[in-house]
Parts: sequence; C-alpha cells; structure tokens
Amino acid sequence: MELSTIGNRKQTVYLAVFLVLAMISSAFAAGDPNKEIMDQVNKVAPTEEQLEEFRRVFKEYYRQRKDASRRAMRNGGDVAVKVTMKLDKISVNSIESMSKVLTEEQLEEYKVLLAIANGHFLASAGLD
Repeated sequence: MELSTIGNRKQTVYLAVFLVLAMISSAFAAGDPNKEIMDQVNKVAPTEEQLEEFRRVFKEYYRQRKDASRRAMRNGGDVAVKVTMKLDKISVNSIESMSKVLTEEQLEEYKVLLAIANGHFLASAGLD
C-alpha cells in the first residue's frame, strides 16, 4: 500500500469522525432549552439602556416561578394545575413590569420568551 493512500484514508476517517461529532453536538444543541431561551432573548434584543431593568424583571420572574412551584408542591393537591395557573399569573405580572422597559415589538418577543421558558419549566418538572 502506498504512503499517500494511507494518508488519504486517515484524512477520510478524521473527516468522518468530525462529521459524526458535529451531528451529535447539533442534535444536543437543538434540544437544549437554555439555547432556545437565549435565542429568544436575542430576539427581544434589549438595548444597553434597557438591559439592567430587563435583567431585574426577568430574574424576578424566575424567582417567583421557583417559589410558586415550591409552594404548590408543599401544599399538595393537583400540583400541575396549581403551578400552571400560578405561572400564568406570574407571566402576566412580568409582562406588565416589562412593558415599562421594552418597546411594543420587544414586548411581543418577550411574551414568546415567557411561553418558551414556562413550557421548558413544566416539562422539566414533569408537569406538562
């Protein structure tokens, strides 16, 4: 076997391994909830002037969401219904707070962001 043929085979094997790894990482990236949320945050595109308040309101949304689910699980009953209802209320409050920060176009993207975040949260908690 010639040396050039062996080199070409090595290159072919390396290329095949690279392509397989790229496909696997793409599959994981497509299913990554954080990536989907970050992509939607980029669509909201808060300006530098809006960024601090945007972070504050969004952080508060996450805090309230966590607290609500903890309370619902502690109190028992139909946890899925209670958490879903509380998420709706928290989302409305967050949208109201964010309406003072974002433009109308940005606010529409923020509503989509909350829908994505709520969906991922319910799915990860097994409540969807």
